[in-house]
Amino acid sequence: YSALRGETGPLVYPAAFVYLYGALRVLGGGDGSDIRTVQWTFAAVYVATQALVMASYARAAPSSMPPWALLLLCLSKRLHSLYVLRLFNDCWAMLLFYAALYLFTRNRWTVGCAFYSLAVGVKMNIFLFAPGLLYLLLEAAGLYGAVLRIALCAVVQLLLGAPFLYTNALAYLRGAFGGFGDLNQKWSVNWKFLPPTVFHSRYFVAALILAHLAALALLASRRWAPGG
Repeated sequence: YSALRGETGPLVYPAAFVYLYGALRVLGGGDGSDIRTVQWTFAAVYVATQALVMASYARAAPSSMPPWALLLLCLSKRLHSLYVLRLFNDCWAMLLFYAALYLFTRNRWTVGCAFYSLAVGVKMNIFLFAPGLLYLLLEAAGLYGAVLRIALCAVVQLLLGAPFLYTNALAYLRGAFGGFGDLNQKWSVNWKFLPPTVFHSRYFVAALILAHLAALALLASRRWAPGG
């Protein structure tokens, strides 16, 4: 795993990303040169993702959300860049995540958790939804049901990563789930303005995680279970 590299630097994504983009490379003429075919594939992913988001919104707030609000989902220039020009793995990760989210709205927790784990297998940042999902699982299924579904997520990850875990487990876990410290900064969107020493610092990664956890704690105390 540690020997795999691309134009953006060393591979820092879990195993499902490798399988997915290997398949896209074959779809794109075997060497990835047929970009147009891959772009049409991403167009289908875009439409499917938008449909899942709209369906989830409709189930969450069917009476309070005006229909025109859904049109705002289609106006993002950045979103179109991701799907048409960049062909990022975020697109596939969010497709799988929103499939999981829609299943959660229908109380299909087991199948939804399988899709959620597949999304994590494409890009690790989907794991940032885990605290909220844990809260929902505990509410919907209790401690025992939550533990079973978390175990299912773990089994999916073990199956996806089995070839890499068998050959060099430490390199795989460190690379796929250890953060972005080796990513070339020029490919960053949100943090390009930072000095390189800060961007590549493990302390910066730790600070982002702590800020995220603090925001979750605030939501938990003020919105999810106020006074609980």
